[in-house]
Amino acid sequence: MNHKTSQVNRLLAHFNGGGTVTSFEAYERFGITQLGARIKELEEGVAAVGRSPVHHNGKRYVRYYLVGHVDLVGVV
Repeated sequence: MNHKTSQVNRLLAHFNGGGTVTSFEAYERFGITQLGARIKELEEGVAAVGRSPVHHNGKRYVRYYLVGHVDLVGVV
């Protein structure tokens, strides 16, 4: 299993547990520096990922979440 696959699997497990994530949280929790790339890999492979725009304290960012549930077996 390569490093990118490991990141995608950790992210997917987090999503399957009902979690959501921003790029800052992905870096802090999972060491993912390119969240957009990992989201794209999920979308091209097995998952539908939703996006919620957030405006907080004058800052704008996106919170990602899984639409539905995806089995981890054979992911990416």
